[in-house]
Formats: sequence, C-alpha cells, structure tokens
Amino acid sequence: MVESMKETVHSWLCSAKFGALATMVDGGPFATLVPYALDKVGRPLLVLSDIAMHTKALRLYARCSLMVCDPA
Repeated sequence: MVESMKETVHSWLCSAKFGALATMVDGGPFATLVPYALDKVGRPLLVLSDIAMHTKALRLYARCSLMVCDPA
C-alpha cells in the first residue's frame, strides 16, 4: 500500500508544473510562483535567476518550502 501511495504522489507531482516557493525575507515569508520538474528519484528541481528575490533569500537562509497545487 505504501508503494502505491508513493506512485500516486509521484504521478500527481509530475502532472503539476508550478508551485509556490516560499522563502524568508526580512524575517517574514516571501512566496512566488515557480515552475519545477522532478529528477529521477522525485526531488523537485528549480531554475532560479541570480537576480530573483527568492534566490537572494535562499543564499542568506537556505530553507524554503514548495507548495504544489492540484493541476486540475
């Protein structure tokens, strides 16, 4: 049952293409919509610009969250 749940989640994550990337800026949350893809083991991959606020925030505080919404 656990494997089927993993497969369901992986399939769902593959069908979505965008997520809300949240980082910390000036002590508070900063969220932006970003495109993502999954690597071979299911980890999200992001392409971030050097001039983007979330990239600067991640360099200062390397924690974030990625909220993915139902693509339907």
